Amino acid sequence: MIQFAINKAYFLQALHTTRRAISSKNAIPILSTIKIEVTSDGIYLTGSNGQISIENSISEIGRAHV
Repeated sequence: MIQFAINKAYFLQALHTTRRAISSKNAIPILSTIKIEVTSDGIYLTGSNGQISIENSISEIGRAHV
């Protein structure tokens, strides 16, 4: 199990931005999700609808980057 602590405001900002890539009327359910990857460098969120993709990263310091 991975445990991590994050600033809620930074995470919600990155999540909201990444979510814009996901269509609510998607025929393929797997494309209606956000991939969250936690590494030693930070947290990466990726959302895609098959045509466009948005990736956000939150660094170890806690700043969101698009």
